[in-house]
Amino acid sequence: MGPFLLSSLVVLAAVIALGTCGSGTPPAPGEADQTALVDADLTQLVVDFKDGTTKALFDALEVGWGIDLEFNSVEGVRSGITLARVEPSRLEALLRLVRADPNVEAAEPLFSYRASFTPNDPQFGRQWNLEMARMREAWDLTRGAGVIVAVIDTGIAYEDHGEFRLVPDLKGAKFAPGYDFVNDDEHANDDHGHGTHVAGTIAQRTHNGEGVAGVAFEATLMPLKVLDANGTGSSADIADAIRWAADHGAKVLNLSLGGGGRSEVLEAAVDYARKKGAVVVCAAGNGGRGVVEYPAAYPGAVAVSAVAPDGKLASYSSWGKEVDLVVPGGDIRR
Repeated sequence: MGPFLLSSLVVLAAVIALGTCGSGTPPAPGEADQTALVDADLTQLVVDFKDGTTKALFDALEVGWGIDLEFNSVEGVRSGITLARVEPSRLEALLRLVRADPNVEAAEPLFSYRASFTPNDPQFGRQWNLEMARMREAWDLTRGAGVIVAVIDTGIAYEDHGEFRLVPDLKGAKFAPGYDFVNDDEHANDDHGHGTHVAGTIAQRTHNGEGVAGVAFEATLMPLKVLDANGTGSSADIADAIRWAADHGAKVLNLSLGGGGRSEVLEAAVDYARKKGAVVVCAAGNGGRGVVEYPAAYPGAVAVSAVAPDGKLASYSSWGKEVDLVVPGGDIRR
């Protein structure tokens, strides 16, 4: 994948992100701000064992810890990410105990993350954003063919399955097998809408006389559902999905989601994907403040902020030292 293709895909993924992802140095574990505490579920403990740790091994360890661990998802066999319900009063002591074990890479409460804001204006982003991103020139060089882009979000309306239907704008688009980490099945359908919007911005059918254009319309989409019908999801599911994407050939991972809690488990997943040659593109946040959210703020993530049609920072977009790119995202207030 040439450098222009890479930058084109980052821009297109960032256009959807409507926010940012970063690469600065985050605070050390335990230095979470008040926002991070709000995003933590103190009744659930995430333990990230070394890759390849067997269930037999952690079954033996959990006896001494007094908890019941299970793999978070099907990816757990490879990722080593497990989950257990705990009494909040025991959490601090358990963290000290579990982190001391040499088989454990990280242990922490379960954090929650949310889908980034998407304007509902039907004309939003149809013309000026593509011109500002110079997509006409990009399309002369590449249209994304041969690249798998993982959309780690609320799922995609990519198939007719049960109550779900393929949306017209994605009819004819190419899809790689995905996974639903919320419901633990192979049908990553969208019950919210956010992920489908993201997928359409990336690769909806183009030059077909209908609707609007996708920025890399010859790319292959990989639907990975980590956010539920309310647009929220857990650090464990997102981490497993990042690893799953990297293990299954995705070279660009788009995460238009974020939260205030720093998760070591999620940070390790971003690092894992980067070492496998994937680009991890994240939304910086939609708080309109100088704080880049996670996972955008992790080293190795490409943090993206948004500008309005006048080239100025969009009113909702977060900013900070971790931001790598600022791209057309729109601003309905201007």
